[in-house]
Amino acid sequence: MSGIHSIRTRLTLWYAAILFFGFGVLGSSLWFSLHHALTRSVDDEISRRIDSFSRILNAEEILSERHIQEELDEFAQPGTAGKQIQVFDPATQNLFTPTVFSDPPNIRDRAEPGTGFQTMSWRGLNYRVLTASVMIHDHPYQISAASSLAQAESILRGMSLLCSVISPFVVLLACLGGWWISRKALVPVQDMTRAAKRISIHNLADKLAVPQSGDEIQDLAETWNQTLGRLQIAVSRLHQFTADASHELRSPVAYIRATAELSLRRDRAPEEYRDALGRIEAESERMTALIQDLLSLARWDAGVAEPIQSRADLTAVVREVTEHMSSAAQAKGIGILAHVPSRPVVVIGDEQSLRRLLLILTDNAIKYSEDQGRIRLSLREERNFTELSVSDTGIGIPEPEIAHIFDRFYRVSRARTFGEGSGLGLALAQHIVAAHGAEIRAISHSGKGSKFTVRFAHVQENLIQKELSNDSYCKT
Repeated sequence: MSGIHSIRTRLTLWYAAILFFGFGVLGSSLWFSLHHALTRSVDDEISRRIDSFSRILNAEEILSERHIQEELDEFAQPGTAGKQIQVFDPATQNLFTPTVFSDPPNIRDRAEPGTGFQTMSWRGLNYRVLTASVMIHDHPYQISAASSLAQAESILRGMSLLCSVISPFVVLLACLGGWWISRKALVPVQDMTRAAKRISIHNLADKLAVPQSGDEIQDLAETWNQTLGRLQIAVSRLHQFTADASHELRSPVAYIRATAELSLRRDRAPEEYRDALGRIEAESERMTALIQDLLSLARWDAGVAEPIQSRADLTAVVREVTEHMSSAAQAKGIGILAHVPSRPVVVIGDEQSLRRLLLILTDNAIKYSEDQGRIRLSLREERNFTELSVSDTGIGIPEPEIAHIFDRFYRVSRARTFGEGSGLGLALAQHIVAAHGAEIRAISHSGKGSKFTVRFAHVQENLIQKELSNDSYCKT
């Protein structure tokens, strides 16, 4: 971006405005300070003149009008028109002025006694004036003195001219420097912008160059790279999920179509049609369950799952699932046993979701257990948590693969030949556990069985409102 909307231009303009304002404040402060100092210097000089002249008059043994005039002429002789002094006698109403000035101003009329220092204009010049009442030989007099402000005003004009001439050049030079500095500072941002424009969904592995400057620019680049990394993982998972889902759905659809086509090629006995329709029905049920699982995962990924605020009796859930799965276990000669407390064990949770969680874990235990195996569903309640576990004596899980069993469509290598499944069960289980603010853990050894443990923390109902994510809740 260029022009007035660019950061560089706006920074320079703001810098120029602030600098110009700062110079204005500084110049005004200096002008008023100097004006005050110069005026105070003139006022002090006037006060000294009045004090000095009053001492001279007091030193006279006999003070007459002639003596006053003579002393005044003598005192004003070394002065100039820029320094005036006058004496007024209130008793005689006489005003004494130096005879060296042909047309002196009436200072007393411009500054009455007791009014302090005043400023007056006379013949195009500004003067500071003061009238002071003094006692000379026990007789009251008023001495007025004035001094020109021409020299002070000349100094102030010179300062104003200097500031008005130098300040724009200083501001201009500072703006040019600010423009150059901001341009150099924003070069990494421009490089990151160009690099970011080249990155698309097809090359998310490309990263922005990180300047080792230790400032906000480096932090921005690292944050962007972390965001791109998370986005790459999400897109990769989406692609993998789409590929796996299409693969899993293709098989039952192809099987149903092939079965139907074979049945329609020629006339068959009613028993053969019933057998074909039975296989189609079984495969349709499997595909329906797969689609439901996919929809559930998609709904959780979208974050539309409602917070859980109800109560569930885990004791009843374990007993119900044990009874429900007993027939499937007995068909394989597998014994299934529930070990639960005699009293209800209540947690904050959705009973239907917890039943599905337990069905998934128990179904996996049955699928991957050999004949005459044993499955145990246990429930125990401690002070700070409630623990639900499902253990079996099945084929087990190789230790390197335990970290991946909750990934979608992941199936342990031996399980691919031992049993059937879409690889979504444990992913769904993980999301159910996460929705309840619980933890799930798997302990297994190849050929020695597996144990899945779900631990529910004892928390208040209104605290269990957590967002769902793909992989932040499973702890193995």
